[in-house]
Amino acid sequence: MAEKKEEKKAKAGKGEAKAKPKKVEKKAEPKIEKKEEISEKKIEEMKKKVGVSESEAGGKSLAEQVREGMAEEKRAEEKPSQSVPQKSEFVAIIHVHASKNNTVVTATDISGAETFARATGGMVVKSGREERTPFAGTLMARKIADALKKRGVTKVDMFIRGKGGHRGQKTPGRAASAIIKVIARSGIRIRRIEDVTPIPHGGSKPPGGKRGRRV
Repeated sequence: MAEKKEEKKAKAGKGEAKAKPKKVEKKAEPKIEKKEEISEKKIEEMKKKVGVSESEAGGKSLAEQVREGMAEEKRAEEKPSQSVPQKSEFVAIIHVHASKNNTVVTATDISGAETFARATGGMVVKSGREERTPFAGTLMARKIADALKKRGVTKVDMFIRGKGGHRGQKTPGRAASAIIKVIARSGIRIRRIEDVTPIPHGGSKPPGGKRGRRV
């Protein structure tokens, strides 16, 4: 009889052990459903913020889209928008004084306060009669162009003048055209060329009288 009682107790213990996990499973099921509902709500909210569908995102899941959207928002907050600085171009002015006897070339900044380079006919040729020639102008222009390139000049404005006035010539000398050609071929861009030969207007009376100077 004692053995039968022990067997009944053992069977009852097994039954209780089997019943316990069933109760745990019933309690765990509603908890899992609640977590899934909360996560879906969060994903829907982030989806509205991001505003990207799965087809537009290349087949990505909503969770991946949300993560990417959150990462982009953090990057935008960390890095403030900065305007890209534009590269400023260095512009110089080349003053050419071409008379019938000599030629002088001076390169300055836009204000004219700082001189970058300077060349005259006597610096490049030996005889005085060659100072006004186009050959001297080409040598001077090469010298000026090399000096401007070293300083990083990319564009220039050219002001060309002759002697002018009552007695002087009203047009620049022969070397002026040669200087323009050499500067243009050196790779420096010429923005404008201006003739600044001084023209008399209402000044003093020219010498020689009404019929001119008698020789």
